[in-house]
Amino acid sequence: MRTLLFLAGSTLRSSVNNRLSTAAAELARERFLGRLAVESVDLMEYDLPPIDLGVVNDQSLQAMIEVFARADGFFVSADEYTGAFSTQIRLAVNWLMLTETEQRALIAGKPAALVGAAPMGVGGMRGFPALRHLLAAAGMEVLPQQLRPGTQGSPLDRSGRLLATSEEQLMSGALGELVDRIAELEKCSG
Repeated sequence: MRTLLFLAGSTLRSSVNNRLSTAAAELARERFLGRLAVESVDLMEYDLPPIDLGVVNDQSLQAMIEVFARADGFFVSADEYTGAFSTQIRLAVNWLMLTETEQRALIAGKPAALVGAAPMGVGGMRGFPALRHLLAAAGMEVLPQQLRPGTQGSPLDRSGRLLATSEEQLMSGALGELVDRIAELEKCSG
C-alpha cells in the first residue's frame, strides 16, 4: 500500500495551515481508506542539526529520514511566514536533498501537493512561491493549490474540520491530483 505523508510548513501548531494539514490528513484517511496509508509528521518533533556531513548519523535526523523514506507522496501546507518559509522546513528539505537512495535524492521525483490558505488578507500566500520553488529545487513534482475559503475566512470550521467547500476544492484540486499521480507511479513501477 502506498503512503501519503502530511506536514505543515509552519512551526506554529495553532496556525491555520498547520491545522489544514491535520484536517486534510483526516479527509484522506476517510476518502482513501484501504487504498492509501496516511501519515502525519510534525517537523518540530525533530531536533535537526545544521547541515554538516559529520553529523549525518544524528538520531533525530535519521528518524526524520525514515519517515520520509516510507512516503510515496506528500501533502505540504504552506506556512504563514511573510514571503518565505520556516527554518525548520528549509533544514528538513536540505537534509532530504542530501540523503540519496538509488543515485538520487530521497524525495526527488516524488509528487507533493503544496496547498495554502489565506485566513486574513494574503496570509500564507506570501510564502507560497518560495516554498514551491524550494520543493521544486529538491526535485519534487509540485502540485500547487491555493484554497479560497471565501467569506468564511478559514478553510476549517470551529472544530478543526475542513469546510465542505474546502473538501471539494482539495478533492478536485491538489489532493485529488496527488492521489491520482501516486496511482500512476504505482502502475509504472509495478
